Amino acid sequence: MATLILQKTSGGSIRRCDSRCHYAKFPECKCICGGRFHGAGKSPGGIQRAWEKHQEEALRKLSLLLSETEYLKPGNPEAPKRAIIGRVERG
Repeated sequence: MATLILQKTSGGSIRRCDSRCHYAKFPECKCICGGRFHGAGKSPGGIQRAWEKHQEEALRKLSLLLSETEYLKPGNPEAPKRAIIGRVERG
């Protein structure tokens, strides 16, 4: 059974996205992928296309995170004086 996403929690539980999701018979996804790979195995190349899309999205989010981290570094004159989760306050 191929697993594309696996998460182990500190409590020891495991969440995964595997062939039960990829070849699902029902429309509702209950796994960790949130529907991203749900039923993708039913069409030729479907899992590969879904995985490539997932990788592109993850790299885009990582790039945004890294640019925000660079922006918020101490010593950057453009950085706000105080950053609060959800919003940035100046002054």
